Amino acid sequence: MWRSQRSSIEARRPSVTSLKTRRAPIVVHELEDRNP
Repeated sequence: MWRSQRSSIEARRPSVTSLKTRRAPIVVHELEDRNP
C-alpha cells in the first residue's frame, strides 16, 4: 500500500511532499508518546 500511495503522491507533487510524508509518522509517534 505504501508504495502505491507514495507513487501517486510523488506523481502529484515534488519530492518535498514525500519528505513531509516521511516525517508525518514520526511526528504522530511523538504526539502519541506525549499524550497517550
